[in-house]
Amino acid sequence: MYLIDMNNTKEIKMTFKQSWKGISGKERTSIIKEKIDVLASKLIVDPEQLRALAKNWAGGFHSYSFGNLFSIWVQNPKASLCAGQKSWNKNHNRVLKDGEFFNALWILAPNMVSYVANVVVKDENGMTIFNEDGSEKIVEEKRTFCKSFLSVPVYDISQTEGDDIDIGMNSSKFIEKKFTVSSIMKLFPEYEWKMVNSISDGSTNGKDIRVASRKNKAQEVTASIHELAHVILGHCRYNGYEAAQKLSRSIQELEAEAVAYVVAECMGIENPDSATYIAQFKGDEDKMKNSTYRVLSAVTKIMKRLTGEEQIENEKQ
Repeated sequence: MYLIDMNNTKEIKMTFKQSWKGISGKERTSIIKEKIDVLASKLIVDPEQLRALAKNWAGGFHSYSFGNLFSIWVQNPKASLCAGQKSWNKNHNRVLKDGEFFNALWILAPNMVSYVANVVVKDENGMTIFNEDGSEKIVEEKRTFCKSFLSVPVYDISQTEGDDIDIGMNSSKFIEKKFTVSSIMKLFPEYEWKMVNSISDGSTNGKDIRVASRKNKAQEVTASIHELAHVILGHCRYNGYEAAQKLSRSIQELEAEAVAYVVAECMGIENPDSATYIAQFKGDEDKMKNSTYRVLSAVTKIMKRLTGEEQIENEKQ
């Protein structure tokens, strides 16, 4: 078991580096997931490592989920731009350097399966809609689920040679240089937002998000992200409260604060009070493994909206 130490790249690599010869793809995937799990429980309670992860994401890894960014990061903290061998060859006219084929960085790709589900139609208030004969109105809806994960090799640009490429070059940039609560409200119009006068920084029930007016506008922004995180994480009465009841209030607050902290770092907002709060949970690493993936998923969703990546993905579909 290893703690991530950004100043000791050899130790980090030792958590993944091993001979894969004779190991099946299924076994390799299991090993990678196990090692990431060990490191994940430590990440969520370490603000410095969260900050480093945020800088990598903002520096050009928009195309990767936070989970796979994390996987790359713990294998090679100096990685700056990664792609599969075919992608380097076909899209960037670059080839692997001699001997680098066996030094792949492994990420986990979901094996998605499609199916058709019968879904009960509900109105905007969550009430079931009935047919004229009194039966529930049912519609068929195409859905997908992740059946399993496959380990897939990628390589950092430093492992390749060929045509020049701009590091961090990607199709999405922050929509605004300086975010305000108003701009965040516009980007998340599915929720009811309201500025209020309050001692607490904010509150939400899963549908309505209230943010306290503050002289410090950066604090308003981080508070709005914190409350938005509660909603996305399913902590609230109207969006997954039953699942949230399995989590203590302190864990829910840690998850929301960790999301706000990473997003704020990506946006260039320093939040030392948040770092202090997160660090208080260092003794609870074993409880935080699942929280890490929930936090990274929520951060990904928020960041894609803030950078316009979500819209770009929708346009591609």
